[in-house]
Amino acid sequence: MHSPTLDRIRNGRRLAGDRSGLYVRGLSLVLGGILVGCSSDTSDKAELVDGVFGSNATPVLLSRPVSASRVLEFSYRMDAVQGGRTKATALLFEPRGVAPERGHPLVVWAHGTTGIANACAPSANPTRFLSLAAIDQLLAAGYAVLAPDYEGFGTDSIHPYYLRDSHANAVIEALPAAHAVATRDLSKDWAIVGHSQGGHVALATARAMQDPTYPLAAVVALAPGTDARAVSDAQFDAIDAALVAGEDQIAAERVLYLNVYGAFVAEAAALVVPDFAPENVFGGTVASLIHIASEEDTCGSYSAAVTDALGTHISNGGSPATFDGVRRDWYNADGLAEHLQYERLEDEAQQSPLLIVQGDADRQIPVAATENFVDSQIALGTDVTYHLIVGGRHRDPLSSEFEHTLTWLETHFPPR
Repeated sequence: MHSPTLDRIRNGRRLAGDRSGLYVRGLSLVLGGILVGCSSDTSDKAELVDGVFGSNATPVLLSRPVSASRVLEFSYRMDAVQGGRTKATALLFEPRGVAPERGHPLVVWAHGTTGIANACAPSANPTRFLSLAAIDQLLAAGYAVLAPDYEGFGTDSIHPYYLRDSHANAVIEALPAAHAVATRDLSKDWAIVGHSQGGHVALATARAMQDPTYPLAAVVALAPGTDARAVSDAQFDAIDAALVAGEDQIAAERVLYLNVYGAFVAEAAALVVPDFAPENVFGGTVASLIHIASEEDTCGSYSAAVTDALGTHISNGGSPATFDGVRRDWYNADGLAEHLQYERLEDEAQQSPLLIVQGDADRQIPVAATENFVDSQIALGTDVTYHLIVGGRHRDPLSSEFEHTLTWLETHFPPR
């Protein structure tokens, strides 16, 4: 999950019952990764050769310059979560300079939430959907960067959001494809860095990776989504605490994120859970809107619709706690309990060194959920480093604290 918080609001409205006198300066926000105005190109970018797309990978020109000698877009095949094989798309950023003997060390960049519809494909608008400032720092340090879109984007299906097998397959099967299309030598060993939903991707990939051809040297999860049920419970607890403290604006932000990301989780679960109806885990207001998440032609339409509904609810005197959205016990719906048990990531140790960075003021990924995951990994014997950013928000691990990540990465996976 990726998005700057609900600080930028237009058409200021006072929150009903806001004892602190705070104003919601807009529920018409841009949820960073879930952005309005993006477009999608679903055409093939390369030819199918020996089971992967790639020998004619297409150079990409970015509107924001990065420290890359070349950026290539290519497609490849991966196992689909519903069975069979499907097309996936990725970008490969090749660094400048002479490669070390083993090749340019390769870092996979796992992006945060953009949405689940084709309109939200990161490769269609990397300047908007990829954290190019962080990628640029990796390139400047000497790393090549591989950025997969994930399953579903560029196809007739939705993106299987928060499904660990899909996330891992998208990364693992991109590795040989990237080596096939690269114009510079790449290292066989590699690392993965992911933010928000991308943190979940990184953790899922580390758990699934078994191929000794491509040894996974290090894993970085920045403000990571961990287990859906744990994140949901921690978010509802944080909403309760904010309301008790009179912080209605903060509570409203957290309610918004729950209902945006919750729809993505539910729609994806319906791909693999027979007879599960996503609308059944939402109250009527949001249940009537969630179809937009999978159908939107303009990325951000669903988040805008939920924002408007929540804003109307509050302006009419409602509390964030009574918004007719995702149910607190949504994970008890028929068929979901077994599915979510399988999706858990906390019950098995990671085999590679792991860095987790989390802000304690993050309103999208509650710090309590992340720290529960860290505690479970320590108990299982994972080599985990946990860096807490005091006062840190959701994007701080990508900005003010990314230098910390680079330092750790250079120690565990040297760039030269």
